[in-house]
Amino acid sequence: MASVVRSYGSRVYAHPEEIPVIEGRRRTYSRSKLISIIGAIARPRPVKGVVGVHTLSMPGIDVIETPGHTPGSVTLSYTRDGERYLFVGDAAFGRRLRAGRDA
Repeated sequence: MASVVRSYGSRVYAHPEEIPVIEGRRRTYSRSKLISIIGAIARPRPVKGVVGVHTLSMPGIDVIETPGHTPGSVTLSYTRDGERYLFVGDAAFGRRLRAGRDA
């Protein structure tokens, strides 16, 4: 994330529960090897807290609290031409799911 912020001047928004982890003040919830590697190379950056349903500066995008794997999980809701789309981090993975089985 640090390289994206540095390269593009991006702002980072996160649920308040996630800010200490992102800024490096608290360890991640998972002790997986991948998380440890990412944590070792990522530099902490300042983060703006988002609480409840929050509208970003982009029209039609809302942030909705949806605690899941972590207490600070959020869902992005995007509305365009009357259609609503949800972006959920917990659903963004490469493992194949079989019909009728829990994720």
